Amino acid sequence: SVSLSQVKLPLQQGKKCVLKFMQEKAQFDTEVEMRQLDGADDEQGQERQQLSTACVVQILGSCVLTRTELEARADDCSRRTPNANAIRFYGLNIIVMERGERDLADIIALDLIAGVELADVQRIGRSMAECLWELERAKRSHGDTKPRNAMEFRLDMDASMSMIDLDASAKHGQLAGLK
Repeated sequence: SVSLSQVKLPLQQGKKCVLKFMQEKAQFDTEVEMRQLDGADDEQGQERQQLSTACVVQILGSCVLTRTELEARADDCSRRTPNANAIRFYGLNIIVMERGERDLADIIALDLIAGVELADVQRIGRSMAECLWELERAKRSHGDTKPRNAMEFRLDMDASMSMIDLDASAKHGQLAGLK
């Protein structure tokens, strides 16, 4: 187990990230493993290459806290803001990932693009198809494909979609998990 303070993040200045706290260790392991091209770490303990950023949101770091570490972090945070006390009820398994702009459900609801802007609908559809095709080539099934699990990322004026929430995914031939 690695403590949160030991996680080294290769963050570029100004890069946004998000923490995902997970209760279930099995789902945490699946979330990490399914992003790897050939499973988690190789035999020498070296981290394997992740699936393309064009396909899935990248993991920048991860750790499993002890209950004592989580309580200590909650105490530290609660001194700064009372709302941080909620961290005590989060999972001990933590993943640090890139943060997207917004998910597809928000784009559909707020931009009112469904049936209106053909070019936007085609761009999003093409981007989602590329994501799912890359998962297919890596012999993975997402297991929970829906608008909330498609995240928009912007680079300058270009936008693309990437899949998130791979903890219900599975390798081909295995059953996808339930959430």
